Amino acid sequence: MLCSEKKTKTILCTLLAGLTLLAAGCGGGATPSNGGDTKKAPSSLEQIKQKGEITVAIETNYPPYDFVDTSKQGKVMTGIDVALSKKIGEKLGVKVKMVDSNFTALLASVSSNKVDLGMSGMTATEERAKTMDFSDPYINSKYVVIIRKSDADKFTTLESFDASTKMGVEKSSTAIPVVTADMPNTKQVVLDQIPDLLMELKQNKLDGFAVDEVIAQQYLITNPDVMVASVQFKSPKAKMDTIVSAGKDRDNAELMNVVNEVIKEARDSGEVQQWIKEYSELAVNNAKS
Repeated sequence: MLCSEKKTKTILCTLLAGLTLLAAGCGGGATPSNGGDTKKAPSSLEQIKQKGEITVAIETNYPPYDFVDTSKQGKVMTGIDVALSKKIGEKLGVKVKMVDSNFTALLASVSSNKVDLGMSGMTATEERAKTMDFSDPYINSKYVVIIRKSDADKFTTLESFDASTKMGVEKSSTAIPVVTADMPNTKQVVLDQIPDLLMELKQNKLDGFAVDEVIAQQYLITNPDVMVASVQFKSPKAKMDTIVSAGKDRDNAELMNVVNEVIKEARDSGEVQQWIKEYSELAVNNAKS
């Protein structure tokens, strides 16, 4: 009986020793703290270079930032942002794919990383910063109010836009908080695009609408019955720094460094001002043809 007990103990000890060695050999003594694979996801820049293409979302109803060149066959997108996008593509050594959408869809595409960058008179806000990263500004502008020329004497102060007036703003734009702050008594009418606001104004369905000053110039040239009102917004949000945005869920540090490099070079060389002049003239000629 004693021999049997000793033999049993020997077998058990041998089995336990074998199991211990097996566990050690399989890494059982060092459980990964992160649950497995530690490989870092590629950055935005790495992903762009891997696919050899950068996608940029714009809205083509924003001349001179973005519009369709009607002097060419097919839907040829052009403008300040297209020129800037091409410069970014050249710097990265990749192709550029421009994606056209309305501004609300543009914001959603950037936030959800369906595109690499978003432009079209984009400005930085606290709300957008929750889902987007921003570049340095490349154009400094401000909001103005477009009214009918026949109402020039009627709307001379912010207060003249009272409870009886209808003020137009583009959906999802930063014009909304500006009008809310400086024209609190007006009835806001939110429409999808700037051309929609212009049409409503010309049909007497709006009394005015807020728009980027750079964009406003195009509509003044091609619509002699409208003008910029003499009023000036007081809200600090009325001053606009036009930037490039990218979805925040990816690592954009390297990509934004390149974008900022291109912006600095274009501003320092005078290219940005040249683009404003060139594409403003082209937009006007397109509208006249």
